[in-house]
Amino acid sequence: MSVMRWARGKSPWIAVLHAGGCNNCDIEVLDVLTPRFDVERLGVLWKQNPRHADILITNG
Repeated sequence: MSVMRWARGKSPWIAVLHAGGCNNCDIEVLDVLTPRFDVERLGVLWKQNPRHADILITNG
């Protein structure tokens, strides 16, 4: 339980930047946020604005 508490407290926020292409990379990255993998329970949040994010994922 302490690992989950630590992960929620130190969790990264991500922003995804789609730079063109066939959209397959974008689908794979956003698939991680679906209930099947559910990384939000570890505190990883997807933010719309890159200014609020800790990690910028560029694909395309």
